[in-house]
Amino acid sequence: MPIPKFEQVTATVLRARMSEHLRFVRETGGQVYITNHRRRIAALVPIWQADCMCDVEAWTVKEFRRRQDETMRAWRALRSNAGYVD
Repeated sequence: MPIPKFEQVTATVLRARMSEHLRFVRETGGQVYITNHRRRIAALVPIWQADCMCDVEAWTVKEFRRRQDETMRAWRALRSNAGYVD
């Protein structure tokens, strides 16, 4: 698997050369990391990568809710078996 291409630019440079960086992302599938005072603050990524991140986040929320529901069912069963009435 090839190493992904990336660039790192300051916010000022990005503002001045936005079309070049958009072309880089579109044509190479690479990423542009935007920095401010040498710290990464954002990334310009291909849309398929952004979509993947949204899918993972949605899956994580669904998995959290599933586990939460499972825990609550177990808790209710435990209380019921111990003779507590809700």
